[in-house]
Amino acid sequence: MRCFIILLLLTNISFAAEGSATKSVTIKKDEKTILEWLKKNPDKLLIESGNEIIKRTNNKVKIARDTGKGRFIFTLEETSTKDTFSTNLIDAQTKELTSQSSDIKVFTKDGKTQIKIEMQATVDRNDIDNFDINFDLEQSVERLAELFKDTFNK
Repeated sequence: MRCFIILLLLTNISFAAEGSATKSVTIKKDEKTILEWLKKNPDKLLIESGNEIIKRTNNKVKIARDTGKGRFIFTLEETSTKDTFSTNLIDAQTKELTSQSSDIKVFTKDGKTQIKIEMQATVDRNDIDNFDINFDLEQSVERLAELFKDTFNK
C-alpha cells in the first residue's frame, strides 16, 4: 500500500520540459540592410515563425501559437541592439509556458554576412516533453531561415 501511495504521488509531479533550436544562414546583403529590415518587419518575423498576432502595443506583442499540444497565448517584449533583434516572454496567459526567448544576430564572418537564429522555451506541463518543444522550435527556426534566404539572397 505504501508503494502505491508513493507511486501515485510521483505520477503527479510535473517536470519542466525545455527546448532550443539554432540555425545560421549566409546572406548576400550587408549587415546594415538586414538590421534595418529586421527593425521594420517585426510582425513578419512573428508570423513567419508560426505565431498569430493578437495585439501589438509598441514593442510588446500578444501572440497565439498553435502547437501539436494545444494553443499557447503569451506576450513578448521585443528589443534590438546594434546587431541583435530579441524577444522575451513577459506574460503568459497559458501559465505552463514559463520562459521563451529568441535572438536574431547579424554579423560578418570571413567576409560574409551571417544571420544566427536562436530560440528557447520552457513549458511546465506533464504531456509536453523536450522533444515536443525542440520540434516546434526547429520548425520556427527553419521558416525564419527560409524567409531570410528568400528576402536577401535574390
